[in-house]
This record gives sequence, C-alpha cells and structure tokens, in this order.
Amino acid sequence: MKMMISVLCFASTLLLCGPAFAGELYLNFFRNPSIGPEYRVKYFSTHIGYYPTILSPNEDEKKETTGFLRTGITAWPVPWLYASVSHLHGLTGKWRNRNEILLEAGVQGLILDERIALRFGIAVLPSVDHGTKVNPTPGISLRIPL
Repeated sequence: MKMMISVLCFASTLLLCGPAFAGELYLNFFRNPSIGPEYRVKYFSTHIGYYPTILSPNEDEKKETTGFLRTGITAWPVPWLYASVSHLHGLTGKWRNRNEILLEAGVQGLILDERIALRFGIAVLPSVDHGTKVNPTPGISLRIPL
C-alpha cells in the first residue's frame, strides 16, 4: 500500500507540473537519486526508481546490498547544488517491506554538451530500528530538455 502511495505521489506531481511548464527529463542510470526517471522544472524535481545501496542493519552485522523503491522531491537552489528528501520502501534483505526517509545533499555537473549529468551527494538514512546510516551517492544521468 505504501509503495502505491509513492507511485501515486510521483504521478500526480507529473500531471500537475507537466502541462504547465516545459522542464527537463533525466533518465538516471546509476543510483542517484535512483535508477529511473526524474522530472525537473526550474528549482524542483521529482523522481522514482530503484535505489541500490550497501548497508548493515546494525553495527555488528555484515554489510549487504539492499534495494529500495525510492521516490521523492529535490530542491535546486542553484543549478549545480541540490537537497532532497525521499521515501524508501525496502525491497530486499533485512530492510524488506520497511519504510524509511532518506535525506540527501550534493552537487551536479553537466558534461558532453550538457547531455550527461554527473552527481555526487551524501545521503543520511535516520532509521529508528537500525540507527543512522550515512552513504555516498554517486550518479550518472542522461538529460533530455523538453
């Protein structure tokens, strides 16, 4: 049910913003913000997709690759600086069926005629049951102006 709410939030944002504003579509291929589409209009964007990361549920446990459905919004106060808040729904491992909030901040640069976006951020996952996790979040995207 909560995963369906995430998908509906993303779709409604596209429906509300899409017809009124010409923006940019990003096809995110590696991790940041997630593997999937992102729609950006001026100072805000919304995204949804698969988010793989390496986490250990507790300090004494082995790290494992964990997959999440990630959806959220990002603020872009300047074109190269961003801050994001996302909802994560665990798909694998000990995080399966868990719902968490992810906070992230970072930078983006455009290369190759401003068609390829490279991002690097730091994400904070303040989990109640598993403690706060901090991870780097690199990303590669294809930018498509609309």
